[in-house]
Amino acid sequence: MRTVLLFVVWAFGLPWGLAQDFQKSYTLAAGGHIAIGNVLGDVKIRGTKGSSIEVVAYKRGPERDQVVIHDGSFGDRIELHPVYPPFHTNNTVVDFEVRVPDSVPYNFSRIASFRGNVEVSHVRGGLRAESVRGNVQIIDVSGMVSASSMS
Repeated sequence: MRTVLLFVVWAFGLPWGLAQDFQKSYTLAAGGHIAIGNVLGDVKIRGTKGSSIEVVAYKRGPERDQVVIHDGSFGDRIELHPVYPPFHTNNTVVDFEVRVPDSVPYNFSRIASFRGNVEVSHVRGGLRAESVRGNVQIIDVSGMVSASSMS
């Protein structure tokens, strides 16, 4: 019985499961711009020790293989957002986790989610954080902050 149950969980849970689908490291000078626009899912940015910016996006849901993370980064700007297939079912979520050096001030020009939470902690620099149908949480951020949440 246990073997059958494990097989069922594996067979039916695998396509809908959690997977790390995007991972990239960036080097950005102080004052550089970071913009992440999410549609369905959370965005978490945390200041940590280190010298590079680490971005991981996890996709989960039935259309996870059809969702692409668009990287429009150039020069002094990191710009990321998911691109969903036409006529998608709104059942696939992308969660972004971003680690930035806590000693470097950046311009977080737009950190947003349409249907998800936005959490930013232990960073320096300007911040514009927004969520529609989710919460915005700002913890220990030094610099000019603009935050909004609408439900």
